[in-house]
Amino acid sequence: MYRSLAQDKKRLLQNWMELVVIECVPFLYYLQYLVSRRKGDHSMMKITMVNLMKYVSQDLGKSLQERSSGHVDTSLHVFAHCWELENRPDIAWHFYQQSINMFPTNSIAFFHLMRLFGLHFF
Repeated sequence: MYRSLAQDKKRLLQNWMELVVIECVPFLYYLQYLVSRRKGDHSMMKITMVNLMKYVSQDLGKSLQERSSGHVDTSLHVFAHCWELENRPDIAWHFYQQSINMFPTNSIAFFHLMRLFGLHFF
């Protein structure tokens, strides 16, 4: 947390690419999905997946200035991870690819895809 010192704020802004940033609403849906999956509540899993899809789809295809959320790429990643947990790598691949299409540089989605298909990059 950087609250008061300008130097700390400047450092945070310079190193923001090292952070994982997600909007509150999709993170809540993601956590709800993980909890309902752990509990075996399939109806709640479906509801949270639909809610997460609605949230993500509202910004797909919009320009950066038109988007309502600031970190749709991270929302795409958590949605893709849900599909991975559902044993649907084909659907997960689609959403990681959407992220790459939106942000072709500096995208962690490339690493998710490599991991998904068992490619080792280190």
